[in-house]
Amino acid sequence: MTRTRWIVAIALPLAVLVTLPLIALAGSSESATREYAGTTSQNLDAAFETVKTADGWALDHAAFDLKVRCEDSTKVLINADLSFAEPVLLDPKSRFDVDENALFEAIHVHGRLGKNAGSGTVELNVGALTQDEKPQLCTSKERDWTAQRVGSSPTPSTSPSAAQGTRIEHLQISVDANGTAHVTRSP
Repeated sequence: MTRTRWIVAIALPLAVLVTLPLIALAGSSESATREYAGTTSQNLDAAFETVKTADGWALDHAAFDLKVRCEDSTKVLINADLSFAEPVLLDPKSRFDVDENALFEAIHVHGRLGKNAGSGTVELNVGALTQDEKPQLCTSKERDWTAQRVGSSPTPSTSPSAAQGTRIEHLQISVDANGTAHVTRSP
């Protein structure tokens, strides 16, 4: 056997061996997750990811850019990013309810994520201090959201554009397997 034919004879089965598992993996992961992108009634980004579990579809991740207004009229743009150690199972009508609170913040996300689209409401409440260190509540109030299923995994920007003078903060809320919420803040 000549060297060229030997290389072709080895290369072709090797390429098939490497390619087939990748093709199978790509097909199976696409059917196991659904990504959605949309906006809130504040015209800011919203994103969701659901995963297929043994019990049905479940919410695995949600992210929102939200404008909050504080009692002293301060306005802050916050990126709220929720991830769950145990995904939140959707009911038979594809609905879910998430009500999480930690020491200084609470987020409420309710809605429906169907095969192709979703809608619902979100509300973020954050405890803060005024310039003279008095406690105050900053809230987005309840806002509507809508989302469409997409092929990629978009998430709201961690650095959304904001009007001049608006502070931007990032709030990440993760829920562990015991149901304990952990919050990370960064300016």
